[in-house]
Amino acid sequence: MKLKIQKAVIFFNKYLYSPTVLLGMFWIFFFKGERFSIQKIIDARYEPELYGAAVMAVVFLTIFKHNKKNPTNKK
Repeated sequence: MKLKIQKAVIFFNKYLYSPTVLLGMFWIFFFKGERFSIQKIIDARYEPELYGAAVMAVVFLTIFKHNKKNPTNKK
C-alpha cells in the first residue's frame, strides 16, 4: 500500500507539480498580471525579458525543490 502512494506522489511531483509551478512563475514574471497571449511571446522572442522570465522560473523551481527536500529547523 505504501509503495502505491509513493508512486502517486512521485508522479504528481514530476509530471503535474513542476510544470504547473514553471508555467505559473513564467506567467508572473513575463506577463505581470496581463492576459495570456501567444502573440506577445512571439513578438518578444528576441527580447531578453522573455528569456529572463524563463530562467527566473527555473531558478525559482530549483530553489523551491531544494528547500522542500532540506527544510531548515529554526528553534
